[in-house]
Amino acid sequence: MKYGLTIFFLVLVASVDAQKFHKCFVYQYYGTDSGSKGLVLTQTFNDRGKLVHEVSNHYINYETIGGNNTSYVRADGIYDYYYEDSLLKVKLQINPKEHHDSDKTFYYYNADRKLSRQVTRHHKPDSSEMFFDIEHNSWVVLTHDDTVLLYYDKKGNVEEKDSIRNDTTKEYFVFDEKNRLVEDRFINTHSQFESFRVKYEYREKEYRASFRYYNHLESASISEYQLDDAGRVIEERNYFPKYEDNGIPTEQYKLLNRTVTRYDKAGRIVMRMFYRGEKLTTTHVFVYE
Repeated sequence: MKYGLTIFFLVLVASVDAQKFHKCFVYQYYGTDSGSKGLVLTQTFNDRGKLVHEVSNHYINYETIGGNNTSYVRADGIYDYYYEDSLLKVKLQINPKEHHDSDKTFYYYNADRKLSRQVTRHHKPDSSEMFFDIEHNSWVVLTHDDTVLLYYDKKGNVEEKDSIRNDTTKEYFVFDEKNRLVEDRFINTHSQFESFRVKYEYREKEYRASFRYYNHLESASISEYQLDDAGRVIEERNYFPKYEDNGIPTEQYKLLNRTVTRYDKAGRIVMRMFYRGEKLTTTHVFVYE
């Protein structure tokens, strides 16, 4: 996550309007072995600073999911972005190893030029994927379209996000008088079950997100973010509860992982370091041309 409402960044496209570079190269290495770094991501920007092309090759991405800084290998492939009047309209992802395996995402906007609908169409070699719905005692064919709908309040803040595929997940957001996100709830409309809730607290140059999960065993986690003078996240720390021998979480927390980000004078990310506890695991180095 980043400062404010990162989960609203559904269009994961970098904009570098004030910068003069057209290329960004991301190198990756493990531990402290910087000599073994390899090129894992290449980005190309147009004259307006909009991301138009990416090539990803075993790029390990990290995202905060429920307070857990989770690593995963981003799908290798080619990503192309198409704009209309500076608004992203289409994103195309192609798997170079299987040309019939691709995703195309369409973006739609309201009269205020805010994203209102996002539809991802998946083209897979095998489109007959099915699963057995035990509750309804029937086989269900999985659709290969994902739809996201966004609804805004009078201040222009997203107050509801609906994610639709074979089921619908609704996400509700609450803001304070300063338009800062203070609460975020996830609800499955099929079961009317609240999966988890996040509450945000703000202090000078830092904020905290407290997660509460409502599953078979209620649990919690905490994420803390330190900011620089420009309001950018320079460190993220994720804490999870300690557990009893019987698997029951306690009220005590331990540091699970942290992320440190460094910027240059132009405000561009130049290095991002990922730690498991206090052990450095992966480093990304950003080079601009």
